[in-house]
This record gives sequence, C-alpha cells and structure tokens, in this order.
Amino acid sequence: MKAFAKVLAVLALTVLAPTLASNHPYDLPAGSRPYTSRPSGCHAILGIAPDFSSIELEDRSIWTFASRSIRTIKNWKADDNIKVYINSSWFGPQFVIQNLRTDDEVGAVMSESPDENGPYANRLHNISGKAITLAFNSGNTTGYEIHPADAHFTSRLQLNDLIFIALNDGYCNSVRDYPFVLFDYAGDVAIRAKKLY
Repeated sequence: MKAFAKVLAVLALTVLAPTLASNHPYDLPAGSRPYTSRPSGCHAILGIAPDFSSIELEDRSIWTFASRSIRTIKNWKADDNIKVYINSSWFGPQFVIQNLRTDDEVGAVMSESPDENGPYANRLHNISGKAITLAFNSGNTTGYEIHPADAHFTSRLQLNDLIFIALNDGYCNSVRDYPFVLFDYAGDVAIRAKKLY
C-alpha cells in the first residue's frame, strides 16, 4: 500500500503540478522559459505531493521522505528555498534537505533525477586533472576543484553526465575547504569539491 501511495504522489507531482502551477518557468512555451539563478547551493520547492511524502524542486527532481517526516513537510510551501546536503551520518537516507524558511531538516531520497533538458540541469563539460567544469543548459559554466582523496572517482564520470550540486555538511570531514558535493546520477558517485570560478 505504501508503494502505491508513493507512485501516486510521484504521478501527482509530474502530471498534476504542471496543470495546477502554470506560472512556473517550465510550464511556459519552450522558447520563453526564463532561467533564474539562485544563491550558491540553494534550490526551490516547485510542488509538494498531496500526501506530503515527496517534493519536486525547480530542476524537476523528485525527493521522497519517510512517513515520520510528514508532519514537518506539512509546514513547507511551494517556492520555499532549501539546501540539500549529503548525509554525513552512518544512518538514514543519502541526503538531508533543510528548509531555509522553517529551518527544518529531514532525510530524503532522490527518487527521480532532474529534467535533463531544463535550464537548471548541470552537465559534466570537462575533466582535466583534479578539476571539473560543469555546464548549465542556460549556457553558464562553473569550475570545481576535486578533493585529492576523491580524484580516483573521476574514472567513473563521463562527459555530459547529469550532476546535482549538494552542500557538504561534514561528508568525509572536509567542510571548510571543500564545501560542495557533486553527485553524479549515472555513476552514483559523490565527489567533494570547491568552486574555482
């Protein structure tokens, strides 16, 4: 029954959200979708499932939560700014989402990756030595230096892979020097990084 509820929630977000939230950039005609930049590491909630079991972000990724988090998610609203962290704990889901308006944190699982053709998609543009360049579909590029201990993971990356940028909140004890974690969907790889430009 829980699996059916999750499938229903995902369908509600992917099918009903575009119909009900026609003012979102993704719902405008293809040629007129504006790109809105956000503060480094921030994302925005596009929609919340009717049963509060999942949310959809501006990049069209879908994140699901354990049933114990529903009470917290009920206080969240569309357009709330959030930050996504790699979970540094031994237990719980792979990510932690923090709502900046309510200051609540909940464990989350990315159940659907972002829209690869949307303006918020980050693609691996270049790998050279210990640096990675990401290209956004909007045309912007950003360079990141890879943590030396994670350099061996670059062999699992391929050009044009979709990359999700999360924040580092203690993942492998390197918060200050490498404040970002680049998560590659295809290779299921998390790489600590710091922004170069």
